Amino acid sequence: MISVSTRITVPQEKVKQLETRISRLSQSLEDSPGYYHSRLVRPIQANDPYILLTFWQSRKVARSNPHLKAFTSRYQ
Repeated sequence: MISVSTRITVPQEKVKQLETRISRLSQSLEDSPGYYHSRLVRPIQANDPYILLTFWQSRKVARSNPHLKAFTSRYQ
């Protein structure tokens, strides 16, 4: 099992929008082959980044998932 970590910095006024997007991403990943689960780590302070952790069967499976690719490409 491997994990993919995505750091996301978001302005305070866009927090709800981001959390909605992450919720939708998690739902879209549910039936993906090799996907185990995901966790959202919320920031302690307003300027800290969110961290999205996704857990996969293998690196190859994670890198080939189109939902994860589309989501993470927005935040690189």
